[in-house]
Amino acid sequence: EAIKNLDNLKVTYSKLSELHCDKLHVDPENFRLLGDILIIVLAAHFTKDFTPACQATWQKLVGVVAHALAHKYH
Repeated sequence: EAIKNLDNLKVTYSKLSELHCDKLHVDPENFRLLGDILIIVLAAHFTKDFTPACQATWQKLVGVVAHALAHKYH
């Protein structure tokens, strides 16, 4: 979903952000931690193909998704 709507992630994830903020009370730091874990798993699984450039791209993507998910907390 994020890749399809890179220009408007806050709107794309607004309902999910609201759910995590208002109903589930998830600490927004967990979004960043989950993104870090995802990157570690990808790097471990795709060792040769997971280049520094690929890692940087994934870090950017999970960072903006985590920020969009934390939007309702601000």
